[in-house]
Amino acid sequence: MQIALVDDILKKIITATIQKKQPLGRPRTRWKDAVKRDIQLVDANASVELALNRERWRDLLVAAQVLQGPLS
Repeated sequence: MQIALVDDILKKIITATIQKKQPLGRPRTRWKDAVKRDIQLVDANASVELALNRERWRDLLVAAQVLQGPLS
């Protein structure tokens, strides 16, 4: 039951959107957009919802790091 609660919270965090007034100019690149772009480079059929499957998500992150270089 505890794991299901954590999974539910993670799903809400990943899929949540915030409604607010749009600023002027070009939109900033969000972390979520960068992650989506990197995932699409590795696997065109993948989506952010794969974050709920930790093993598959970790494999995608490793593959993206190979393409883009390490994070730091």
